[in-house]
Amino acid sequence: MEKYRNYIQLEGKTGLFKNCVDFMYVDIPATEESTPYADRLFMIGGFDWVDFRGDFTHNDYEYIIAWCRVPIKHVEKTKQILEALKTGIPLLGYKDYQKFCEEVFMPMTESDNIREVKDYLKKEVKLCTPRGK
Repeated sequence: MEKYRNYIQLEGKTGLFKNCVDFMYVDIPATEESTPYADRLFMIGGFDWVDFRGDFTHNDYEYIIAWCRVPIKHVEKTKQILEALKTGIPLLGYKDYQKFCEEVFMPMTESDNIREVKDYLKKEVKLCTPRGK
């Protein structure tokens, strides 16, 4: 696999969601004919424990930054799916996937909380308002 990051695991869960972990990752958007690529991989694998929280869109790229929540016990399986996007998405013709991932996730750390990441995405990466939840 390539060494760049295409997802970030967010820390800081408390209260009701303390047994869950949030991830944000780069995916391709849904079309009339298909769902986002990661969603397909989760469905094929029978991973019904993924709670999709919404996504961000970018004005200049076709990619989305998806946000999901998974139970702690499924973190490693989730990481395997997200790593598989690095191979699958470029094969679908998205040749600048690595470049976009590097632009988005290079300045982030895994200790960032969801509010900090959302604020960063809106300000620095110039993403549109999040869609979904």
